[in-house]
Amino acid sequence: MDAVAPRVVGIDIGSSAVRAVELSGAGTDNPVLLHYYEQPLEVGAIVRGEVVDPDAVAEALTLLWTAGGFTSRDVVIGMGDYRVVVRSLTVPSMSMRRIRESLPFQVKDLVSVPVKDGLLDFYPVSETPGEGDAGPQTVGLLIAAVKDVVLANVKAIRLAKLNPVEVDLVPFALTRAIHRMESAEDIIAEIDIGAGTTSVVVTVDGVPQFVRLIPAGASDVIKALKTRLDVDEAEAIRLKNIVGMARTVAPDYLEAAQIVHEVSMDLLSSLRNTITYFSNTRLDITITQIVLNGGGSRLPGLAAELTAQTKLPVIFAELTGIALGDGLNADAVRATEGTFLVACGLALGSRANGALEMVIGGAPRADLLPPEVKEARSGRVLRRRLGLGVVAVGLIVAVVTALVTGESVLSDGELADAQAESATLLTEVAQYSELGDVEGVMTDTRTARDLAGSTEINWQEYLAVVRAALPADVSVGTATVDGASAFEPYAAAESVPGAVATLNLSLTSPSLTSVSGWLSSLSTLPGYASASIGGLTRAEDGSYTTALVLVVNAEVFSNRFVTGD
Repeated sequence: MDAVAPRVVGIDIGSSAVRAVELSGAGTDNPVLLHYYEQPLEVGAIVRGEVVDPDAVAEALTLLWTAGGFTSRDVVIGMGDYRVVVRSLTVPSMSMRRIRESLPFQVKDLVSVPVKDGLLDFYPVSETPGEGDAGPQTVGLLIAAVKDVVLANVKAIRLAKLNPVEVDLVPFALTRAIHRMESAEDIIAEIDIGAGTTSVVVTVDGVPQFVRLIPAGASDVIKALKTRLDVDEAEAIRLKNIVGMARTVAPDYLEAAQIVHEVSMDLLSSLRNTITYFSNTRLDITITQIVLNGGGSRLPGLAAELTAQTKLPVIFAELTGIALGDGLNADAVRATEGTFLVACGLALGSRANGALEMVIGGAPRADLLPPEVKEARSGRVLRRRLGLGVVAVGLIVAVVTALVTGESVLSDGELADAQAESATLLTEVAQYSELGDVEGVMTDTRTARDLAGSTEINWQEYLAVVRAALPADVSVGTATVDGASAFEPYAAAESVPGAVATLNLSLTSPSLTSVSGWLSSLSTLPGYASASIGGLTRAEDGSYTTALVLVVNAEVFSNRFVTGD
């Protein structure tokens, strides 16, 4: 299998080291572990999960690739810093494409970062029938990351001459890896204690139900020891490992033990409160086990104290359930404990070599790869394919020329001089072939860009225009969109000539008197094709909620890319 299966590398960028795992068949049921390696990082290159020194990280990755013997340069990285937001969200059931398009209109009150500065995705957990006229609803998790933070990580990857094919959520990656453990039970709390961030994921049969990221970790203990005892980093780490959470220590370590216990108990209290909160809000789910991972989880005595705080059994995560490639020793892999679990989880289920459909309750994944990185990658793929096409055409021409030349020699040797002259001309033409290839690639790239962008609509701007046309006392609730594709006709155009997209809004008004004037106001909007109102309901406070269906025509297209651009 290994000889033909595609390969991908998961990279876990930690505060003190970068760790990588290479898998073949990552998107199959039978992945194979080929390589794993860890490379230390300069202190300060990573701060709470964010890359602050891309050059240092790139240098470490370059060394890691050579020392670890990695063969693929397609990589998946993860985001799990304290500024990543994961929230429960319920949306009307529709395709994942439409759900993703509607997220900017629905999450402004759920995330602190401005929508334009963030990267949004949605993981569908389950589907409910809905109430009344609401229709089916999809219950899931909203994932939001700060784009600049993601781009900083991507920059480090590119500086190392690697190809970032995916950016995923670290807690999801951990879930994929832990779910392969035979010792893990069905309903568990996965806790990963990193240097600056601790994640808690409650899963049922490998499906995340709840995610919380806590801005605290093992580095807080080290910082407290350094500050309060006036010692350097190495000594602080030594003291932490000696005293741990022990209740009795030698007199020389009493002060250090008090500091470690105090700081660690703050984190343990947060973990206990998180589990209690989930248990009180989800009475239908009973957590039966905690699976612990991360460098901070190995603090002596911490697991026992966590059991005492939560009354739940605790086990440590392990890298299991994956076949080992040639030359790998099972005992050596087992000895790594959970060190490479995140990197392995990032590679597992990768879509790098073929898209996998996102299904409700399926393997958890998040798409946090910035659009500009996707566009650049698409351009490289297009250029590579065009380049292969040019090479193929060149080979065909060469073969045909050789055949014709061979026949000429056999029939008439006097054509030798003409052939020599032709060879000279071909050499001169070859000097300009590269320019022609580049121009062809640029033309094809523009064509692809123009086609893909031909149906682009800036929904955020258009929603603001719609909002301005409505009375001031009308509030906009949820918004969903459905639009034309550059490759398929828009179905709604059959009933509304010229239609290219539909905007569905939930509107709330204090009275019915203004409803009749909405349609006339909306008819003046640019791109207006038709509008209808339905599903009127009255709330206890006397206000009315209704559904607005606004169909628009081609005037709403952004037209960012015009001919000759």
